[in-house]
Amino acid sequence: MIHRLKELIIEKWETLDISSKRPSSLNILQMENHEGGVLLFIFKDRDKFPFAIAKIGLNEKSKTLYEKEFYNLSLVWNSLPIYLRKTIPRPLFEKTINGYYLFLETGLKGKRRLAEDFKLKSLSWWGKKRFKEFLKKVVKWLIEFHKATKKEVEFTESHIEEFILKPIEDFKRIYAVKQEEETFFKVLSEKAGLLLERKIPLVFSHNDFWLGNILKFKEEIMVTDWELLQKDDLPLIDLLMLFSTLIASKDDDNPGSFKYIYLEENWFSKLRRNLENEYLGSLGIDSEIAEILFYIFLIRMSIRVPFWRNRLLSTHISKNFSFSDTSI
Repeated sequence: MIHRLKELIIEKWETLDISSKRPSSLNILQMENHEGGVLLFIFKDRDKFPFAIAKIGLNEKSKTLYEKEFYNLSLVWNSLPIYLRKTIPRPLFEKTINGYYLFLETGLKGKRRLAEDFKLKSLSWWGKKRFKEFLKKVVKWLIEFHKATKKEVEFTESHIEEFILKPIEDFKRIYAVKQEEETFFKVLSEKAGLLLERKIPLVFSHNDFWLGNILKFKEEIMVTDWELLQKDDLPLIDLLMLFSTLIASKDDDNPGSFKYIYLEENWFSKLRRNLENEYLGSLGIDSEIAEILFYIFLIRMSIRVPFWRNRLLSTHISKNFSFSDTSI
């Protein structure tokens, strides 16, 4: 497979538009993917960063995943202005070889920083300063991405059904709903009526926008892994994912970190609110709408990952959290 891939790259070199000069050698680093596929990081000569990444589906699950990712990446690439295209991988080609599905995308320069690199409670003064600068760059990228892909719509009953009521019903099908949850869902459903006939920007959501999918090269932010892309989705979802997947300390479990980020007053909660306000102002979203979107985000994440259900309950019960003066 690797030998055939090298042949394909050389065959298609002129159409790949990666470099005017063919490499004298290709070096390939292979990694197994958790879904049963294979990732190949392809380096030219002695380059530090891969110039391309091949994703190979070896079973039906990984083939379906990579086919979807190639489609999503092509969709978002063709939807972005040139200045944003350079911040994401470019889809190069897809091909089926001996029953295996393969697609090739350009590699990205930059270093990946994980949430574990920034434990919020233990950061030094200098660490906080660097992290603030980094996070501001990430949010600035996200604002530009959502502004470039937004579509203003006047919210109708069908939008409320799709974005508000359906996630609630999906939640109820998965879990035995507690009385406090049932009461909360009723209030949230009623408050969703405030969205009717309001102009709300629908955007392309990355839908897995956490530090593990974000790279930094010099002053530029790069974003990878687009398999969960959602076209014409609710705004704010990616920003909430970014903040809520951070880690407060090595001793905190996930609910503990979430409490530090959203339910306590500390240096990071102030930074978070400032960046949220910048995002909301840039997209034209008021705090009342933002609060509804926040709870829908928690419901959607509870459907994907069970422990998020506790975050939904703890946030609703808490008196310390609100995007607006009047909390649900």
